[in-house]
Amino acid sequence: MFALTRISFMTSSDRLTKKSKVLLDKVTEMIKKHSDFQYSIEGHTDIWGNKYFNKDLSEKRAKSVMTYLVSKGISSDILSSKGFGSTKPIASNKTKYGRLKNRRVILKVIKR
Repeated sequence: MFALTRISFMTSSDRLTKKSKVLLDKVTEMIKKHSDFQYSIEGHTDIWGNKYFNKDLSEKRAKSVMTYLVSKGISSDILSSKGFGSTKPIASNKTKYGRLKNRRVILKVIKR
């Protein structure tokens, strides 16, 4: 499992930034070399905003990453996506740095 912490989106949106697409292009190449695995894409947010909005946003962001990977030739059969909103923080939401760490997309590698 590894976190795609440098994946960024337009504010309050599931639209990937150009820098994120460059990083995901590298991830695409890695997945193509290891297409015998399953991959789970998980979206997470910080606690700012409404919890229902955050859950929806995290789901849309995970799906956006999945859609991008599929558009680059990755089979949707080996990908899944899910959003968790702010329910699984990895840092304190009391600081700007902590909230930044909590806004993340995780790609889990699952052996078939």
